[in-house]
Amino acid sequence: MKPLAVFAMSSILILSGCMVPTNNYHSSVPAPCSTPVGPISGNQIVVSIPVNFTYTPKDQAEGSVGLRQIVLNRLNEDGKGQYNTFELQNGQSLNFTMSFSLSNNNEIYSGSLSFSGWGQGFIHTFYTSGTYNDPSKMVEDLTDQAYSFIRTGWHDSRSTCPQQ
Repeated sequence: MKPLAVFAMSSILILSGCMVPTNNYHSSVPAPCSTPVGPISGNQIVVSIPVNFTYTPKDQAEGSVGLRQIVLNRLNEDGKGQYNTFELQNGQSLNFTMSFSLSNNNEIYSGSLSFSGWGQGFIHTFYTSGTYNDPSKMVEDLTDQAYSFIRTGWHDSRSTCPQQ
């Protein structure tokens, strides 16, 4: 291709990509507020517990299995007062997903838990309030935070939604 043709084609491509359409702009409408959920009790609750490590653990597969067991044990302990029991999803319909993301900085741990489900989609993300030396304790504390929503219920936390 001749240099002038290349320049002309490049100019057209650049200009066409930079133009802002004036008649196709529509502001997005916010999603409707979700229905408030009351306390959950007397249920056999099925959970999925994906784990993301932001570091490379010594044995990632074993670490994920161990973490899931810590979470499941803690949920079953927390759930006793409301007669809730928990099990990992194995072909059944899913009630909650508890996605953990764990960080390790020189054996000092922090993390987060993204909590979703119960027909609501995303519910809340929980974060550690500080760092931990014991990752099991950290995972239990994050699990307790999520279980507080199951125990007491929750509502859509967006400022445009009524707080009931």
